[in-house]
Amino acid sequence: MDKTIYLDNAATSLPKAPGVGEAMADYLEHVGCNIGRGGYQRAWDAAGGVLAMREKLCALVNGPDPRNVCFTPGATYGLNFLLHGLLRPGDKVLTSPMEHNAVLRPLEQLKSKGVSVEYLPCTDRGELLPDGLAERLTEDVRAVVLTHASNVSGTLFPIGQVGALCRERGIFFCVDGAQTAGAVFQVDVNTRLAAANSHDTYGLTLSLWRDCFLQAKESPEGYGEAYMQQVLARIDEILAEDSAAPAPAVQPNIIVAQSESFYDLTRLPGLQYERDPLENFHALESEGISGTFHSHYLGYGTGYLEMSMLYGITGLDFGAGTNICFLEDDAYEKFDALPEQYTKGGGYRAEMLHGYNDSLYNRTVTYPMLGFSELLFSADIQALGFPWEGGVYGGYYMRDSYFFRAMLDRMEDINSSGERAFLYGITMENHQPFDPEKFNYECQIGVTSESLSEEDMAIVRVMLEGITRADQALGDLTDALRESEEPTIVVFFGDHRPNLFMTDGDTVYTKLGLCPDNDTVGWTPEEISDLYSTDYLMWANDGALLQGQAGTRRDSSITAIGPQLLELTGQPVTRYWALLEKVSQVCLTNTELYFVDGAGTPSAGVEEADLSDEDRELLQLREDVLYDAMYGQQYITAEMNEPVQ
Repeated sequence: MDKTIYLDNAATSLPKAPGVGEAMADYLEHVGCNIGRGGYQRAWDAAGGVLAMREKLCALVNGPDPRNVCFTPGATYGLNFLLHGLLRPGDKVLTSPMEHNAVLRPLEQLKSKGVSVEYLPCTDRGELLPDGLAERLTEDVRAVVLTHASNVSGTLFPIGQVGALCRERGIFFCVDGAQTAGAVFQVDVNTRLAAANSHDTYGLTLSLWRDCFLQAKESPEGYGEAYMQQVLARIDEILAEDSAAPAPAVQPNIIVAQSESFYDLTRLPGLQYERDPLENFHALESEGISGTFHSHYLGYGTGYLEMSMLYGITGLDFGAGTNICFLEDDAYEKFDALPEQYTKGGGYRAEMLHGYNDSLYNRTVTYPMLGFSELLFSADIQALGFPWEGGVYGGYYMRDSYFFRAMLDRMEDINSSGERAFLYGITMENHQPFDPEKFNYECQIGVTSESLSEEDMAIVRVMLEGITRADQALGDLTDALRESEEPTIVVFFGDHRPNLFMTDGDTVYTKLGLCPDNDTVGWTPEEISDLYSTDYLMWANDGALLQGQAGTRRDSSITAIGPQLLELTGQPVTRYWALLEKVSQVCLTNTELYFVDGAGTPSAGVEEADLSDEDRELLQLREDVLYDAMYGQQYITAEMNEPVQ
């Protein structure tokens, strides 16, 4: 029996995490092919696995875009790769004497090539002295390179403080996170634990680090039981101002179709199409409710969007660095979710369908707690056995047309059991990457541009083909529902615009003049609001289900579309969702980047928004309710899950 106690984890972890060896063996035995080198199923599976890993790693460090994740053989290789690629003769770099040799040695080598290296002062315990750092960040500094934690002393460097200073000055900031990624970054900073349990689980230093983040979410002034009872009384007073909605004459099926990277690209300037690529969507607008859909994200963030729509929360409701898809399990049971407004006593069955596998955004854990009784991913969908002619896959992912046929199959099966269907579908056909060969160079609709090169237009055609196919699938879905006797409402929207990069690294939006560059720091609120939005449609196969709103336009968002659906269907709702409906009338978007009021007017933040005292009171009431449930003592959480009186 091996009794070795391994203490060299700072160099190489051992044993490896459960599943690592199995995953490597599975790849070697069952996959074994390169990505991006073939159009067959096994190559697609390999590409999908890499994409899933990019998204998981991006979520681990709360990164902005999975495409920014670059794989290297190891941290040492990655640091050398970065430093030699970034620094040029005449550049100046700031670092510390506490760095690993993977930083110090390449910097010494670069000094011989004309790179100036300056070492920031540290204490005799290896702690960075931040005093005077701002003054050292002069115009000639190209980059700052720091470790997050020393592999010798374990000292943590204040990378948040340093990073903020670098961002203000446009200086590259390189962090060596080899000692902390997977430990410090992976800790759920939202969970409150008793001090003893926290120290036992994470250790004293890391426990205090977590507590610091928890305390960053300040409680409302005067918070306590009496305060929250006043909040509840005021909510009831506001909700009582509305007359009770009449009970619906029929209970419709509800199909929510979240279309990957769909938006009305005919609004892009500088592109001319030989015919309308959204002919179905545009035709259906005259029969439904449509408008701008403020998605809060650009190029990524699908799972976060879903959590906001289904549960009414956003990242701004939690402490810094919190991933709303990976909260403690009980956080998802504080409030009844959107599907549960229909399933609890309403005769509905809720199911989720996803055109990919179950590896992303923690859905297999969270969705059952949000009221979904069944989760069907790609393999489950293909096992349904419904009649289908043609291929299952389009490009790298499942065809939208096949996916929507699966949703219809599930609706029919649920209806045959005497229940109504609440189906939430997440398509994948138009998911990145937008390689020119993705659809075998097929583009059904001609497109020209005077401002984009032919190489850039090859990428644009891939986006165009994906959105065209999504529109055609929407047409097939609504045509099938016209033939159905089952009353059904369809909610169709794009999750976000594609962050479509051209051959020189700029996005199509920069090329076409919609934003100055790729960094949102220099964007106006109007530019952010425009590019962080898509389009949506609410349509029904029985016009009476739309309550006289057919043909109307109304801006919506990921936090407003759920209350909008509940209002449309006249579904009895809890206080929580009734409050969210009220809030959606004054606020469509509230993020760290920008704010959009109920009329669709953007501003830099809630403080700058033109809101009345009553509007701001509604926002505060929502904030109080969420703080009480997620951070406080749940004084009124049970009451918020009760039906509106």
